[in-house]
Amino acid sequence: DTGHAAFGCAFSPGNTRLYVLAKDAASPLSGWNIFQYDMAAGTPAAIRQSKTKVSTGYVPRSQLKVGPDRRIYFGNSRDASGNLPADRGRILGAILSPEALGTACGFVPHAVELLDSTSMIYGLSHEVTPMRDSMFSKQIVQRCLESEWLEAPPGYESYAWNDGTQSNRIMISADGLYWVTGKKGCVTHVDTFEVRAAVSVSLGNDTVVCTNPQPITLRPDTDDPITGYLWSDGSAGRTLVVRSSGVYWVKVTAANGCVASDTIHVTLTNLAPDLGNDTVYCDPAAAPVTLSVTPPPLASVLWSTGSTGHSIDVKESGVYWVQFREGICEASDTIRATFTDIRQYLGSDQLLCREKPVMVQLGTDVLPSGSRILWSDGSGSQTMIAGDTGVYWVEVQYAQCIESDTIAIRSEFCDCPVSFPTAFTPNGDGLNDVFRPVIGNECLVSDVGLVVYNRWGETVFSMQSMASGWDGSYKGALAEAGVYMYHATVTVGTERHVKQFKGDITLVR
Repeated sequence: DTGHAAFGCAFSPGNTRLYVLAKDAASPLSGWNIFQYDMAAGTPAAIRQSKTKVSTGYVPRSQLKVGPDRRIYFGNSRDASGNLPADRGRILGAILSPEALGTACGFVPHAVELLDSTSMIYGLSHEVTPMRDSMFSKQIVQRCLESEWLEAPPGYESYAWNDGTQSNRIMISADGLYWVTGKKGCVTHVDTFEVRAAVSVSLGNDTVVCTNPQPITLRPDTDDPITGYLWSDGSAGRTLVVRSSGVYWVKVTAANGCVASDTIHVTLTNLAPDLGNDTVYCDPAAAPVTLSVTPPPLASVLWSTGSTGHSIDVKESGVYWVQFREGICEASDTIRATFTDIRQYLGSDQLLCREKPVMVQLGTDVLPSGSRILWSDGSGSQTMIAGDTGVYWVEVQYAQCIESDTIAIRSEFCDCPVSFPTAFTPNGDGLNDVFRPVIGNECLVSDVGLVVYNRWGETVFSMQSMASGWDGSYKGALAEAGVYMYHATVTVGTERHVKQFKGDITLVR
């Protein structure tokens, strides 16, 4: 039903769609386009009705062919910009999803650009058979020395080895596959060499020891009879003891005169950060505490705080870690730092009233879990009851921290009776020779004031402490016998009761 002409056609790989390169019936004088027919439409009329133009621009006359990748290819003499290049015929267009319906089939005008000196005009052949390379041989070459020449057969115009060398020979020093391409006219020949060492030796895989490395003994592994060894340090023994990082090699000589060598990289790294044991800091004023490490010269450092220096300052209790990393090696250490304050204060010494029972509760301050408590009475609870006067102490231990405190509890009379004699005889007989307040011996006297007046109101005596009293003298002479008045203020007892006294005293001679 194209109405004018068709040049090429192809079914999709699943035979559900038909693609036709044809003139447009509505504009027969215009260029060629690719149309799709839905073969699953059901009837011939429906199939004709499903005709859809899928090309996005004019396409040169070309056969359409399903490729091995299940795409449909066609020739396109125009490049990606729609121009006609001088070497026309090197471009293939494609339908990427030929089973898809309509324009979803993925029309691509510029899908493949052919190699130099390759072209396609009007169509793709049914079979594209490449010229088979001629392989002269696949030779197995025994390499006896560390470096030997591989030579290609003569008589070719150019040579190209797999490493890019453009000569008829190359120097080889390792086992493996080598191939050379020789060109003569339009014919290409390939020759392949499988190189094997006549003598094999192995020092094993590269070795890395990350922590606390010990000397390593290198022992060459070989199945061949060896008559001589030469190590990278110049020694000629069967083995080599390695004590430091580096590159080491050995060259062995077999009984047949062939030589072989192998190299190993040895890395001995002591990545062993040491933060010490978990530590409890007893002095609260010790913070911050510095944690420090000494990494190997090439190692990087990372702390749990994000710092990358050689030390950090720790101010709070917690778990801290440091990590060393060098190459593939990694090692870390962790420490728990605990700041604790177990200082104890039982309070100031206490002075109690003797008239009242002693009942004082003593307690420790807030303590971390696991603390040991010891009171002076041998108990271990957080509190104790002092039921008598005396000296009490508590000792607290947490880890290696030990703190203690002591308190003294004494008792005195809260109040004391005070009296004054009505007469005294200052005659030196040791009885009633001094006039002063009469107070019990165990009573606490804080303050005493005593003033004595004669009958004319003159002050004949005054005192401010219990250390003295009136001895019956006045202005250096014996006072006259008779009645005198006094006024006294006395502060006594632990509760400092102030007592006032007025009265008269008779001086008897």
